[in-house]
Amino acid sequence: MSRRISVATVVASLALVATSAAPALAWTDDDYAKVTGHVTGRAGQPIANAMVNVKLPGDEGDFSHGEAFTDSNGSFTIYSEMNNGPFRVRVKAPGYVDTWNGNVTSGAAEIEPILETDGPTIVDIAAVPTPSVLGKVTTANGTALSQVDVTSYVLVDGVWTADWYTRTDTNGNYLVVPSKSNQVRLSFVREDYPTLYWPNATTISAATTITVGEADVTGINAVLGNRQTVVTPTVKPTPPKATTVSSVVKKIQVGKKAKLPTKTKAGTTLKWKSLTPGKCKIVKGNRVKGVKKGTCKIIATAPGTASVKKFSHTYKVKVRKKK
Repeated sequence: MSRRISVATVVASLALVATSAAPALAWTDDDYAKVTGHVTGRAGQPIANAMVNVKLPGDEGDFSHGEAFTDSNGSFTIYSEMNNGPFRVRVKAPGYVDTWNGNVTSGAAEIEPILETDGPTIVDIAAVPTPSVLGKVTTANGTALSQVDVTSYVLVDGVWTADWYTRTDTNGNYLVVPSKSNQVRLSFVREDYPTLYWPNATTISAATTITVGEADVTGINAVLGNRQTVVTPTVKPTPPKATTVSSVVKKIQVGKKAKLPTKTKAGTTLKWKSLTPGKCKIVKGNRVKGVKKGTCKIIATAPGTASVKKFSHTYKVKVRKKK
């Protein structure tokens, strides 16, 4: 199965709630804006585990004023201290170019924030994937071959090095997304057929280079030779994968409580602890309670398993005076 979803453009819609009868409130250090929305592909399918950032003017590189990972429905919610400044929204996901609000991959238009109490700013984004190579793998008589490992290679320091991996579907189709170069070579491997380097070579050095431009390269088909005796390979254990936590509360009032996630996205149980008990404390296992105005720190930990790495992350929660 390919790791790539689909090509799409960015569609951003903003729901800004305002009241003309009363003057706008001045922003303070305790005010937040709420940015929420969905990240999808061209056909509207959700993209999970995409990183969404709120970027203010002057935020360089990966620095941002708020971030979240999309859930299984492609949804995200970010609370950000914008101090009434304009912002942009960026999405980063494997196999996709950085996608911003406003139908662009760079130079996005600025969005004016509104207070959380006046309603959220809604930004729905359809991620734009990088150009890819597509084709079909068959036998000499035209039978489609599934479960063929397709790997793209790029030239690194004079050596053709593996860059992207996928596998053909039941109809023999595949799609790879080169991430490091626009000059690639392909290999096709299934244990019961001789290895092929596109279009008909037996070594990577003899393969033909494919140039990937701004559009998809289609029709890169491969024909595998005569079937051969299967040699059962040694199966290596799958290394554990990292996990994340859904959005964590950013602010509470003194004396008030807020719920915290009980599990990671991989399903491992979270344990919470306050690192600043003078500012906030953990009650009933998964609730944070404001104690004193200021910034408190809480840490979430979860045990590792055979398939999931141990999780540990510190979060900041702003404690405000009770209204």
